[in-house]
Amino acid sequence: MASLADLRARLVALDEAHADGLLDAERYRERRRAAEHALSEAVLAMPALGTSDDRAARPASFGRPSKRLAASLVGVVVLIAIGGYAFTGSPSLATLGVAP
Repeated sequence: MASLADLRARLVALDEAHADGLLDAERYRERRRAAEHALSEAVLAMPALGTSDDRAARPASFGRPSKRLAASLVGVVVLIAIGGYAFTGSPSLATLGVAP
């Protein structure tokens, strides 16, 4: 069975031959249809992704992040928000009892 690269090269060669006028429209359609059929057969013959054979070749996936990491990230975001508000906001209005 031809490889996908060989079949792709065959399709490119057919397109070039047709564009150069070496193949008439009818022969081009016949040969292109045959090449596309061979390409679809080659793709269908390939193993499906996610099969047990494929899992051995893939690297291990990462699991869920730890609760400690999530809590640390939330804490950092809260501290940045408080610091940003203290630097650019109006924290003095909170102590004066003035409504915004």
